Amino acid sequence: MVNIDFLANYLADCIPENSPEARLKPKFKTWREGRASTLPPRLELLLVHRKILKQVGKIKALLKDSPEADSGFTKEQKEWLLKSAPRDSFRWLDFVRRGDITLRQIHRNTAQSTTMLILMLRYGVGEDMIRSRLFRRT
Repeated sequence: MVNIDFLANYLADCIPENSPEARLKPKFKTWREGRASTLPPRLELLLVHRKILKQVGKIKALLKDSPEADSGFTKEQKEWLLKSAPRDSFRWLDFVRRGDITLRQIHRNTAQSTTMLILMLRYGVGEDMIRSRLFRRT
């Protein structure tokens, strides 16, 4: 990375003040800063999305067999699910624990929409921002 820093500084220093390219000098000086974002890079977000989508699918399959799925879940059932799911990989279940997402929502909504809700809560951004990062054409 040091070589790229050196090259960027060198280019900025070599551009004459009266040159049409002088407007680029500040960009070479601040090339590392980029645009601030709360979302991770697209590839990482895609991997997180796919992982959570699979996990939500597993939870939905587990809830589908439960007779209480339509009437609501008891506190004991919720605690059982939270204790039996692996804590290291199903971290998004903290949203269920806190009440941001209910088991009923997971059961009734599609896995895709539940995953999108989890990502919105995790990164604190709107659905449109997540969709534009996930599904842009590049």
